[in-house]
Amino acid sequence: MVKRTTSTITSKGQTTVPREVRYTLELNEGDKINYILHDKGFIITKAVEGDICPHCNGTGRCKNIKEVDDP
Repeated sequence: MVKRTTSTITSKGQTTVPREVRYTLELNEGDKINYILHDKGFIITKAVEGDICPHCNGTGRCKNIKEVDDP
């Protein structure tokens, strides 16, 4: 299932995470989020302390979505 929601970026580069996204990711005030960039956009995940991106093992060079989806 795919759902779409939109938010606006302010002049300070800030945005409000929509309620449905906060609920789905179980985000609370003070939580951190990861932005995983790829060539078609990005993925948002809830950051966990000590979390290392499973797609790049913390190198910052994440695989593209096709590489992630392929075994």
